[in-house]
Amino acid sequence: MNTQNGRNPKDDEIFLIEFLNDFHNRISFAKNIDEIENKTIKWINVLEDFQCINSRTMIGLMKNYQKNDLWFSSLIGFFYQHGIGECEVNQNKALESYLLAINTESEEYSNHFNDDLKKYNIIIGKHLLALYYYKEIIVNNRAKQFANKTNLNARHDVGDCYQYDKNEKKTFKWHLKSAKENSDAKKTFKWYLKSAEGGNSEIQYSLGYCYQYGKGTNENENKAFEWYLKSAKKGNSKAQLSLGYFYKYGKGTNRDAKKAYEWILKSAEKGNSDAQASLGECYQYGIGTDKNIKKAFAWNLKSAEKGNSDAQYNLGKCYYYGRGTDRDMKSAFE
Repeated sequence: MNTQNGRNPKDDEIFLIEFLNDFHNRISFAKNIDEIENKTIKWINVLEDFQCINSRTMIGLMKNYQKNDLWFSSLIGFFYQHGIGECEVNQNKALESYLLAINTESEEYSNHFNDDLKKYNIIIGKHLLALYYYKEIIVNNRAKQFANKTNLNARHDVGDCYQYDKNEKKTFKWHLKSAKENSDAKKTFKWYLKSAEGGNSEIQYSLGYCYQYGKGTNENENKAFEWYLKSAKKGNSKAQLSLGYFYKYGKGTNRDAKKAYEWILKSAEKGNSDAQASLGECYQYGIGTDKNIKKAFAWNLKSAEKGNSDAQYNLGKCYYYGRGTDRDMKSAFE
């Protein structure tokens, strides 16, 4: 592998192998399309921000690696499909890369370790290629057919189409087109607004959610942030977690990792399992706080015991690699 910008080739190889392993696990255990695409993109952004390796460098390393067609072609396709790492979105290159990953299945490769990495590349390629065809052929065509109609039922059906696709944001958008015409969503929003102005923290959180996703009103991240902040200050754990995400990704406010950590911590201490998993991530990557793999393990354990699947997966990795705890393959498997 070629050295890039004075980087250590051995460290880069270790990073790429672990990146491939983690990507494979995320794809294999994903419950829906959002986890395969949107959450994976966010995960890559976390790596970019807090492991001192940006996504442009990531794809450069994968492309320049001597076995990139055997190990990383599926990941390169994902970067092209979603325009990651300063790549322009290029569906043709994405498709070519997915097909290249799958076509390596017939090639012989003797080393057992390399066989595993090649196998992961093939599995990822199959998942992403199936999703690529599903979205291009089924979802987009069905959505276009329904969207061209003007009656309310057609608009609602487009929402159902995306709901089957597990794309909650698009489901929301199309169901809202139907709901707006009979004013239900607008009425709900108005009642939320009245109640939120009266100081109800739960309704303030719900109003922030309406602004964030455009339910009964136009999407407005600045207003979503304002209402999440009001609710969070009153101790609402869901709003505190949402506020943490807004600070973490710079939505409706300036990006501030320290404030993100502080609000996620408040939510986690109130017992919010999603926040506990996010707090584990903060400690693992040093987001707004010092890296502390023991605390990362402890918070993932709290969340995992409550049934949070992200934390359970992260906890498995902690046991597998011996991060913050003794290495324990049996516990990793469990």
